[in-house]
Amino acid sequence: MQDSYFELVLYPSIDPEIFANIFYETLEYEFPVEVDSKDIDCTQSQLNIQNYFADEESHRVSSFSHLQNGFCCEFIESQSVFDYEIAHWDFAGTLSFKDIQNSQQTKIVFYLTHQPSKLQGHLEQICMLLQSRLNQPVGVAFSLTTKQNQDWIKIYQDSVIPIDCAKFHITPSWHACNANNLIPIIIDPALAFGSGHHPSTAMCLELLSTITLKDASLLDVGCGSGILSIAASKLGANVLACDTDIASIEQTKHNMQLNSVDFRLYHGSIASLGSLDFNVIVANIITITLKTLYGDFLTHLKTNGILIISGILLEHKSEIIACFSRGFRILKTLEKDGWVAFEMQSFKE
Repeated sequence: MQDSYFELVLYPSIDPEIFANIFYETLEYEFPVEVDSKDIDCTQSQLNIQNYFADEESHRVSSFSHLQNGFCCEFIESQSVFDYEIAHWDFAGTLSFKDIQNSQQTKIVFYLTHQPSKLQGHLEQICMLLQSRLNQPVGVAFSLTTKQNQDWIKIYQDSVIPIDCAKFHITPSWHACNANNLIPIIIDPALAFGSGHHPSTAMCLELLSTITLKDASLLDVGCGSGILSIAASKLGANVLACDTDIASIEQTKHNMQLNSVDFRLYHGSIASLGSLDFNVIVANIITITLKTLYGDFLTHLKTNGILIISGILLEHKSEIIACFSRGFRILKTLEKDGWVAFEMQSFKE
């Protein structure tokens, strides 16, 4: 991996995808064909550049990240244009700073293995070309800076620190496990939600720690990383974990193996579980989904069964209380950092 690379940030006044792909074609002529794929840490993929003006309908690409011919690119939505921490901007085209600022809030970021030559001239030509074809003024703000390559994986891993939560010590696999008298849980954070650091997950773990789970049947709805299923399994529960996202099922399987526990996994929703019922159901998902699943929770909980729900913003607390007022009694309410969790018990009216 080379020591440094160049970051080119572009704010065009027109559709950023059109501008990026025209600029892409310019870079193709300048950068070498053979480049070590380790020069820039980007995911390699393919993008077929089309002539955006050959047909009435443009071929749109929402985002792309690839390493080909020595550069890769991504689109980043910004809350406001020029919010990027760059002290100096250059401009090409016929529009002013104000005109570009008012046009859109998407920046294009190119990562380059070496500094492009005649950058100002290339961008001026692209603006002129697009202006003639679109019959409207076109401008772009740009900034080119040198960046030092770093081991981003190590930086990320160093940022994920072990934590103690209720009865559990939660750590990623790359950290030494110092659980002391707590129950160790190894979780490798990934796309699936649930590393123990978020308040909603922490409150679920706290509530699970206070109930008797030995030999209890437990359903984890929307298992994410599997952290709640693993915790319940280590407390003696017979667990079934389900999620409609296959990535979550795969991540739960991975973390289950890391923790040397075994429980059932189901790729699907609670609505597909037929007549199965459980002593405990836990669901750490968003408010609207919890409200949608209210009837399913009632169906699949045994009488006097325990329901633990979290992922609820404080502003939606009253909605949940109103929705679950029939068939459930609230046993405990936890609040942390603007999030709410409930422990409820089912009953027949």
